[in-house]
Amino acid sequence: MRSAPFRNRFGAATTLSALLLAWGGLSFLWTPRPGAATPYYLGYLVQVLITYVLCKLYPARDVFRNACLGTAYASAVSTPIAIVLVGFEGGRLGGVDHSSMVTAISIAACLGVISVLYLVSDKDMSKSMAALLLSSMLAALFLTFAKTTSISLVAAGIVYALIAPGSLGQRIARIALLATGLTLALLVAASKIADYMNRAAASGADTLTGRTILWVQTYSQIVYGPFMRGNGLLAFREIGPVPFHDVQRLVHAHNDFLTVWFNFGMVGVVLAFGAYFALAFRSLQAMRRGGGAIAALTLCVIVFWLADGIASASQVMTDFPVQWLLLFDCLVSTYLAGALRGAAPKRSSIRGV
Repeated sequence: MRSAPFRNRFGAATTLSALLLAWGGLSFLWTPRPGAATPYYLGYLVQVLITYVLCKLYPARDVFRNACLGTAYASAVSTPIAIVLVGFEGGRLGGVDHSSMVTAISIAACLGVISVLYLVSDKDMSKSMAALLLSSMLAALFLTFAKTTSISLVAAGIVYALIAPGSLGQRIARIALLATGLTLALLVAASKIADYMNRAAASGADTLTGRTILWVQTYSQIVYGPFMRGNGLLAFREIGPVPFHDVQRLVHAHNDFLTVWFNFGMVGVVLAFGAYFALAFRSLQAMRRGGGAIAALTLCVIVFWLADGIASASQVMTDFPVQWLLLFDCLVSTYLAGALRGAAPKRSSIRGV
């Protein structure tokens, strides 16, 4: 007997992200160096299209689970590879002056943590395997000393501990576990934190190591430029401000909002952050209809990327990768469509929600 065909759904977040991608393509008409931006845009677009096609061909839960499995295992092995191939500089994995290396390693670790959380809640990974993988990912965060990324993950973790489904006792246990882990991490990193604070005081802690200067200069260029349509894809790395004498070029403004505004204008800001909040709204709807762990995790992911975007950005599109936004939107929207029809998806369709 043939089973009923799956019917995946997408919400407004996917539509807004698609419009942002289209707007980015249109910006080739005015971007400073369209030839240099082309491979970045095409590579990003192909990744998003592959994600979309997979969501159309297979059940949402299966696509999401496999994406999480691949990310979890890949992230777990990235730390030993980085130690061998990238190495340490100034006691920091990735190097003091190579922030792109630090960001790549730390973001991979955070995506791995998020993936493991889903796999455990969905009963697709044992807790012992999760603990083994998480040890490598958390080691990556500790060794890179990626401050913004780590703080963002902690903020997302607090939200998850509070809103994830479970009894009062389970919530208390999650909060206690998070508090214990954070306390131990702070104790182990105490000397590193003190050393960083001393160096930051000498190099301008009052400007967040130069970030506020960069933000002010970026804002000035935005308001005196084409602030509605922006300067175009990858424009920041070509014509953005460089307030530091020892840096030849910056690829983004170290702020998601300002980078999107600089490159894609206010049109891009509305589309990008509209997608974030549209996904958050759908997640809240799903939680009210018994969406469980996946709805809670989606909200935590949004908290993570909004917090991380305060001091980080992507040179191509948004700090929140469109591929992952699309995956979360598909999973939540598919669940919600079933709930709105009065019949939540079966366990075999979307497990753990």
